[in-house]
Amino acid sequence: MTILFEEFPYDTAYLAQLLPERYYWPVSPTQSKVPFVGYCHAKKEAVIILPKVFLRGGRFLGDHHPNDLRQLGNHPGLRDKLKSEKRLDFLFTISTWLYLAIRQYQQRHPANEVTEAVELATVVGKADKQATTELDWVLGLIRFYRDNQSLLTFIKKQSASQQGKTNWGRTVARQLPLMSAKGQPAYAEPESKQRVVNVDEELIILFLVVLDDLKTRYFLRLDLPDIYPLPGKTERTALLRNGLRRLQQIRYKYFTDRLVRLWELLWGYFAYAEKAAYGPPQPEVALIGNFNSVFEDMIDQLLSDSEAIDRFKKQKDGKELDHIYDYQSLIAADHIYYIGDSKYYKDSTPLGQETIQKQYTYARNIIQYNIDLLNRNKLGDPLRYRDELTEGYNPTPNFFISAAVNDQLTWTNPSLEFVKSIEPPNYHFTNRLFDRDTLIVQAYSINFLFVLSAYVSGNRSEQDRFRQQTRQLFRDKSIRHLNSRYVFWRITPENASLESFISQYFRVLNGKMYRPSTFDESILVAFLIHDDVPAEWALIQQEATVIKWFLD
Repeated sequence: MTILFEEFPYDTAYLAQLLPERYYWPVSPTQSKVPFVGYCHAKKEAVIILPKVFLRGGRFLGDHHPNDLRQLGNHPGLRDKLKSEKRLDFLFTISTWLYLAIRQYQQRHPANEVTEAVELATVVGKADKQATTELDWVLGLIRFYRDNQSLLTFIKKQSASQQGKTNWGRTVARQLPLMSAKGQPAYAEPESKQRVVNVDEELIILFLVVLDDLKTRYFLRLDLPDIYPLPGKTERTALLRNGLRRLQQIRYKYFTDRLVRLWELLWGYFAYAEKAAYGPPQPEVALIGNFNSVFEDMIDQLLSDSEAIDRFKKQKDGKELDHIYDYQSLIAADHIYYIGDSKYYKDSTPLGQETIQKQYTYARNIIQYNIDLLNRNKLGDPLRYRDELTEGYNPTPNFFISAAVNDQLTWTNPSLEFVKSIEPPNYHFTNRLFDRDTLIVQAYSINFLFVLSAYVSGNRSEQDRFRQQTRQLFRDKSIRHLNSRYVFWRITPENASLESFISQYFRVLNGKMYRPSTFDESILVAFLIHDDVPAEWALIQQEATVIKWFLD
């Protein structure tokens, strides 16, 4: 197995030995890059192209140069170092998860235009009708081993317990006894309960030989049992070369369901290997040329509302937003749509102005769509975008979420972290939080491995827990940001109705005031902390009860 990295420059001559020409693009007279992620087995061996998110400063997790990893099979010192860092077996694990993620994306979006058309070798066995690549068969064999280790131990113990014991039923049925002088029968060659050739053990030894070979070729961390004596190098080579023939010879000679399953897995694996070795070349390809599409789909499945995505994904101006969901707004208990954009960048790529401006455009489109519904009295509760009395707008939360990989390589922790708020925010008039043109965007990072595993495994409870925690975190971080930039006041008029009070001070408080649905006779007013309050503020304090307010 060869490890490459997306968009990293390699010698063109080297890539030509591994991949068809269509899968690498020249970047200089002597170097080319692979703008794909996934799995390809087209020439000498399986090639895994890992996402660029694993490169920090041009190195794998900040430590190892990509050119060293591509020759991993010839660098025992590097393999030992990666093994001590618990990263060697990770290379195979991440390769298979990526492979499964791309296949799932293809199933979810069969009409997509970013994945390569998959023309795969079709060796189909009874054990796994979906297995079409070497990697599929490898995964099936590993899965069987991890799920059936107790079976291997049981068969060995049962075999040992039968050694030396006589099978009297078989002996009496097959031999004539010799009668002693006292008339007692004696048998010259009693039949043993242990067969001369234990076919169960032979099948398991073949299985272990295959696993040991895969362990070397795919850098697997498999602790194989030492209770079975494995053959030497010459005999192993012969077994691997003639595996299909030997499986044909021992077919139907064992009876447990699990051993039948093992036989079928091995048959499929060896049939694939023989066809690949002697048949016409059939490249196996599971590649995607825009992995950001897969990452976007992962975040969508974890975070978005399917109904909201169906409604708002394709916007009237031809743009497509990434993520959207309905959740409690930043102001009181009303609801509003949160709008997100997922970013799959290199570690050194900043958020560009074009990306930020696109996000502002998405937000404006969503606001206008819901204001149109409001104007037609079709905006359903608890969504609230504008207060009719104050003409203030409920702030629309916007966020970017990008992929990150930590040194611990954890799969179970989302490690969602606040990165920054985009400064300055978008606005038309300064110091008007509740104006429709005031838009604030925040950036977050998330553990790529957690997102990948949750996407492929489809663990519904884990996804639901993540969705709730993440939505709450986005809200909390946005509120904390607003509380740090603005001072909020709850204002309740004392000697006038709320309507007349707002009319009197409308020009002063326009864009600075908003009435949540839970405020009956009060309004919420926001001022930037470092800006001067209006000259009328002293008069307002005389005519109303003014209480300092914190969003929560």
